[in-house]
Amino acid sequence: MTSLTNAEVNRANPQTFPSTSSQPILIDTHVHIYDCFNIDTFLDSAWQNFYSQTGHQAGFTGVLLLTESKSHNWFQSLVTHVGESSHRWTFHATAETLSLRATDTQGRTLYLVAGRQIVTAEKLEVAALICDRTFPDGLSTQATIEAIQAAGGIAVLPWGVGKWVGKRGNLITHLLQQKSLSPLFLGDNSGRPQFWLRPPYFSQVEQQGRSVLLGTDPLPLSLEVSRPGRYGLMRLGEFDGHKPGHYIKSSLLNPAVSWQPYGSLETPWHFMRNQIALRVGGLRGVPLRGRVQPSPPPPMAIQNTLAPDGFPETADIETSSEDYASRFAGAIGEWLLQVQEAATLKMLAAYPGAKVLDVGGGHGQLTKVLIEQGYDVTVLGSAEICKARIQTYLDQGQCAFQVGNVLDMPYSDNAFDVVISYRFLAHVTQWQQFLRELTRVAGNAVIVDYPTVRSVNAIAPALFKFKKGLEGNTRPFVCYQEQEIIDHCESIGWHPSQRYAQFFWPMVLHRTLGKPKVSSLLEKAPRLLGLTRLLGSPVIAKFQKR
Repeated sequence: MTSLTNAEVNRANPQTFPSTSSQPILIDTHVHIYDCFNIDTFLDSAWQNFYSQTGHQAGFTGVLLLTESKSHNWFQSLVTHVGESSHRWTFHATAETLSLRATDTQGRTLYLVAGRQIVTAEKLEVAALICDRTFPDGLSTQATIEAIQAAGGIAVLPWGVGKWVGKRGNLITHLLQQKSLSPLFLGDNSGRPQFWLRPPYFSQVEQQGRSVLLGTDPLPLSLEVSRPGRYGLMRLGEFDGHKPGHYIKSSLLNPAVSWQPYGSLETPWHFMRNQIALRVGGLRGVPLRGRVQPSPPPPMAIQNTLAPDGFPETADIETSSEDYASRFAGAIGEWLLQVQEAATLKMLAAYPGAKVLDVGGGHGQLTKVLIEQGYDVTVLGSAEICKARIQTYLDQGQCAFQVGNVLDMPYSDNAFDVVISYRFLAHVTQWQQFLRELTRVAGNAVIVDYPTVRSVNAIAPALFKFKKGLEGNTRPFVCYQEQEIIDHCESIGWHPSQRYAQFFWPMVLHRTLGKPKVSSLLEKAPRLLGLTRLLGSPVIAKFQKR
């Protein structure tokens, strides 16, 4: 494995290393980076999850301990890009070759520490934390642990579904009794469902004076890009930014240093969803956050691929097309849009005659009704072609249109009373920056729509081919865990004020039926029972300044 020399470290990171006074230090001890994860979203999510665990205190240090498998070595890939920028995050060398410091354009900081995950002859997994060595799969578990410890790493046996029972359970007991292997750690992960009893082995190592190492263990599923940082260990202390790996290792090996667990285990629903998804062919490589498409994108590209006009997020070019409009054609399409329209007007009722910016609104789904209700409407599009479907209103001077970058809009702060954006958030990669920009130019409120994973969309990847076969022109989309959107908006000073889940049954079902009256009846019962509020999608949500 290629390592940075001291000279290379100094050239790549000539500035002084950050040091901290006593503050929260959070570590996620079991982190994977997969090809289907976008690096910006991955790091944004980790920072946001750490931030949420501190009670929204910005003064903290977050550390991701990587556990990469045989087929992955993203740490080394990131090392080769030290000093370069991805979309928003830049990687810097530290004073040790096995860690990196990542900073974004807002000055947020995270640390990544190298580590491996090895599969043994007994089909157990062993993590080699804080170690930039590679180890072969297929050795005995004991030989693997000995090799990790000889290389200076921390050996961890992480919990896994069905892996600590029978003969392998007996092996765990045997290994924990071997004094020559001490200190041998056990790891718990947030994928363990809430109904699963805590393994008795955890108490065994705790009685020996060692912490159970908590980590998220993201799965190779697109939705899992938002998991890192949600489950781990925390303590107050002074952090060494020079050698974060050495600092964490020394702390974990020192029985006098107390680490406290934080986070929660997986809900039964999410556990079952993930187990089903892992067993459905083709899901291991689906792109980030529930996006569904036939093949995955290039692995975690460091350089962003821009549109021809230079804008990084241009989903509205497609949603403004006639082909996309055909998805809402006919009586059933009109019914679907009426549901959206009614919810939107209710949320806008507090702002009569408001100055409204419709970001990506070239689809024209709300232009006409907003004009008729007396709103001053401006549509922002990613290209001139995005205005084709609203050209009639532009020719009559009833609204305005401007081309611009949705991640850096050509408007001053608070330029509009209300900012709305539909059919866009479900197709962006840099969603946090997108929401930050919407809220920046809004004076009073932001209204967006998005599909949620707490719905039939949880199995959307498995249904994509079926859905495409029915609709013909469907396209990849992103499902969100609502709480992460809420948490992000709260962190920038915006709180949710209104919410409307549009449909309990998937929209593809309604399009296939093609009968508005039947669809209306199908939706009535779950709405009366409160199921639509809990499990409906897509959601229209309104956020206001605190």
